[in-house]
Amino acid sequence: LQEVGKVFHMEEKEDAVVAIMRKFGFGDPEKQSKINKKLGKRVFAAKGTFPKEVNSINVLFRNDVLYQIALNYGKEYVQKVDWDLFTLPAINKYGQPIVSNNIPVLASFTYQWADGQTKLEIQKSGTLSDDKNKFATSNYNVFYTDVVTYIAMEKDEKNMQEESTAIPNF
Repeated sequence: LQEVGKVFHMEEKEDAVVAIMRKFGFGDPEKQSKINKKLGKRVFAAKGTFPKEVNSINVLFRNDVLYQIALNYGKEYVQKVDWDLFTLPAINKYGQPIVSNNIPVLASFTYQWADGQTKLEIQKSGTLSDDKNKFATSNYNVFYTDVVTYIAMEKDEKNMQEESTAIPNF
């Protein structure tokens, strides 16, 4: 955390899952916030000078160890740069990706490369027309994740959620 703080000014922010729970009124955002705290999960928005095409950079930590960097490129950039050109440098460097087409459900489409330790995901997301015949891209996201830390945290989070909903034996 301290090392990343030397590169970017960072402001702590609420985890996106908790924010979505609050916004749409489902789940238990307070419980999730407590679990995140126990996990040592913290989310920061990087502030400062980045390339103009980058809308935002979020950095995620567990126990002050960086496990994910997330970059967002907004609609203005998406309208200027074609998906194939945006993803070409990664394809040239890492080869053909695993493709995940979630357009019908989540209005997103993702290329993914993983090596067991890290994962790179490049995603386009947007909106699907009511008749489901047209997908309009509104942003690109890039996620670089330490898979080992992420999976361990997911497992611990699942265990904590199960513990908090367990029915005591009398």
